[in-house]
Amino acid sequence: MDVCWQDTGANLAKIESRLRNTSERSDLWVLPEMFNTGYTMQPECHAEPEDGLTVQTLTAMAAEYSTAFCGSIPLSKGQAYFNDFICVNSHGLQYQYSKVHLFGPAGESIHYTPGRTYSDFNFQSLKIRPVICYDLRFPYITHNHSRYDILICVANWPVSRIDHWRSLLIARAIENQCYTIGVNRVGKDALGYEYPGQSLVVDFSGRVLIDMGSEEAIATFTPDIEVMYAYRKKLPFLNDSRTVTFV
Repeated sequence: MDVCWQDTGANLAKIESRLRNTSERSDLWVLPEMFNTGYTMQPECHAEPEDGLTVQTLTAMAAEYSTAFCGSIPLSKGQAYFNDFICVNSHGLQYQYSKVHLFGPAGESIHYTPGRTYSDFNFQSLKIRPVICYDLRFPYITHNHSRYDILICVANWPVSRIDHWRSLLIARAIENQCYTIGVNRVGKDALGYEYPGQSLVVDFSGRVLIDMGSEEAIATFTPDIEVMYAYRKKLPFLNDSRTVTFV
């Protein structure tokens, strides 16, 4: 997506238009970081409660189109604000994860509260580990001790460091022997930051299967989980993982 700056209604309408006008059908739509607002540092103006407009609208769309959605949005919880990855289906909000690593250079750590835990979520027969943008730089949060199937990273990753984006997505796929999906926004925000997209799907051996380029686009992917399990069985690297104490 090219996210409309701080305009939740316009972004939700764009998503609905995509669903209405595309022949692509999917069980799960993956949207970028802060897909409803852009990467805003004004959560006091734009964050929503857990039952706010975004979740309500996605719930209705999920029911109408028999699908589900995930991505991150600014959420308010009491007096605090969080950058939360959410998964929404026709029954409403099913899962949320609060971004642990807040991007200090942009002031995110000033305006938002960091999450303290991370977890997988189950979607149909898949186990998915979600992370948000800056989290991708910290491999301990993606360590595959739970044997998850897919790592999803949603992002607002700028053009100046896009080589890091590609390299880190491929590295996370290789070290965790999992499919890795990275969805990054495109376009320029109101602050002048450019986002080049390059959303990727990488397989469990580090091979790039899909590169979506720098324009708004839709790509559909079906993971072959049995082939991934066979690869892990042949090369059981995850079994040799160890916990190390530094002194």
